[in-house]
Parts: sequence; C-alpha cells; structure tokens
Amino acid sequence: MDSKQSFLKNHADAIVIIGVNIAIASILSAVFISNTCRIDSTNARMDFTISSVNERMDTLNTMFYDLIREKNRI
Repeated sequence: MDSKQSFLKNHADAIVIIGVNIAIASILSAVFISNTCRIDSTNARMDFTISSVNERMDTLNTMFYDLIREKNRI
C-alpha cells in the first residue's frame, strides 16, 4: 500500500502535466478543425462574390461601350 501511495505522491505533478497537455492538444485540434470549416465557407463566399463582381463589371463594360457607340453615331 505504501508503494502505491508514494507513487501517486511522487508522480502527481507528471500526471497533471500529461492531463494539461492532452487538454491543450484537444483544444488546438478543435480550433484547427473549426478554422478549416470557416476557411472553406469563406472561400465559397469569395467565389460567389468574385463571380458577381465579374458579372457587374461585364455589365458596366457593355453599358460603357454602348454609350461610346451612341456618342459616335451622333
């Protein structure tokens, strides 16, 4: 019995350090997974935004060239 009690007393700090390291690793894993999901959704939003901006620029270009053509006709 004494050897078990002395083992826990002697190694309690090591057991606590291991527990803290496992907790830190699980938190970092959760943060990494969360950020990966956010990056994917951000990329999807950016793709949509870029495509809509490109469509608007195409529309503006068309309108601009139409104005130039009308001005040249007059």
